[in-house]
Amino acid sequence: MNKEKQWFDFVLVKQGMGDFLYRAPAFSKLKIGDNVLLDTVFGEEYGTVQSVVTLCDTDEKTIDFIMKATRSRNNVRKVLAKVNLDYFEYMGEQDDR
Repeated sequence: MNKEKQWFDFVLVKQGMGDFLYRAPAFSKLKIGDNVLLDTVFGEEYGTVQSVVTLCDTDEKTIDFIMKATRSRNNVRKVLAKVNLDYFEYMGEQDDR
């Protein structure tokens, strides 16, 4: 039986003092510097994308290498959302930032 390939993104995310491995849907269009909402063991937290790679489940050597290099366990948690900031514009007021 021919099993259909499953694609996904591995996303390296900076959180606090370290970089951690997460997964996202394949071809997520996440880019370095994007802010993301993450499913962590402590609940939902924010982080910043450091790197993204799209892989197929048949890329076993590459997946194994990335998992070992990042000291990740078998259950890689998810990126829940990309966070977009839309700043408000105040007419007639000075920019206080």
